[in-house]
Amino acid sequence: MPSSPPTATSASESKPDASIPVVPAADPSRTLYVDTCGAIVRKRRGRIVVEKPDGEDRETVLTLPAVDVERVVLVGRASCTSAAQRFFLERGIDTIFLSWNGRLEGHLQAACSPRPALRRAQYRAAEAPEVQLRLARSFVQAKLTNQRTLLRRYARRRSAPALAEDADTVDALLNRTSRCSDLQALRGVEGQATRRYYETWPALLQRDDPAFEFPKRTRRPPEDAVNALISFTGALALSDVRAACVASGLDPGHGFLHEPRRGCPGCALDLLEAFRPAVVHSVVLSMVNRGAINASDVEARDGGVYLTESGRKAVYDAYEDRRQTTVTPPGLGTEVAYHRAFEAQARLLARTLTSGADYVPFTVR
Repeated sequence: MPSSPPTATSASESKPDASIPVVPAADPSRTLYVDTCGAIVRKRRGRIVVEKPDGEDRETVLTLPAVDVERVVLVGRASCTSAAQRFFLERGIDTIFLSWNGRLEGHLQAACSPRPALRRAQYRAAEAPEVQLRLARSFVQAKLTNQRTLLRRYARRRSAPALAEDADTVDALLNRTSRCSDLQALRGVEGQATRRYYETWPALLQRDDPAFEFPKRTRRPPEDAVNALISFTGALALSDVRAACVASGLDPGHGFLHEPRRGCPGCALDLLEAFRPAVVHSVVLSMVNRGAINASDVEARDGGVYLTESGRKAVYDAYEDRRQTTVTPPGLGTEVAYHRAFEAQARLLARTLTSGADYVPFTVR
């Protein structure tokens, strides 16, 4: 087993299965987020139209060419006509359904031909303890590597020795992952590193506002504004990664680090781990520190703290900017937007499963 995280290896060096392309097609189109309660998305003469209630009538608030839209995200009580759904299926536009609190409820995607050989290879790998552990270790090592990188960046920017020490602690736990002999031990080390990582967040958050204090990471429900931001932004990223799994022919529900269970997109969660610090957490920290989110953008309800409509819209803007930011994933050698990097990682995993080549995880420096 390696004593350090996997190193970047080019596709030619690892001799992957050439039948599964890795580089996704470039596409400058964007996401349409529909969040207004009662809004309806329609198809009208080849265009996408969004209407909202206006008394007993409906008001058109947006109309745009379908060619400008890559996916549609419907939140809460926003809906879509059956004609529009069929139109999206014909055009290959994914439709994602999120609850008002950011829970991923489902996807509507055009019928695709799953790769039977890939699915069989995925299931066999999940049943082979050595292979499962190797892949799970790659996902954890990538996550911890990117946590360490984020902490070291903030330590340099702020000349903060304490943050540098925290990064060293995460690094020491990262090195321990290579010695984990089973999944239980690996998950234990990952948990230790992630707890230490979140303990540094009060130093990362530079906001003199009690509404944005962060005592600890809480989920289901989030107990404060920062946790609400992390959870909601994470749901947006998970919807992207799940779609990338489907596009690559993977079963998004059958993971390696995350064991399969009803309603859990285990494979998508595996791939998302590396992107949490680089995408989800970067968005949240930037929003809080730049003042892009305010106390009025969250509210306490149903035993937790959740984003209001204005808060969710602020997240859509920040997340969309991040997903369009370009990055060069290790092993790819090509600069792509982050949302294409999600697909590139899914395709790399598909190649690994079918060819036996080493998986090259996503890491940033």
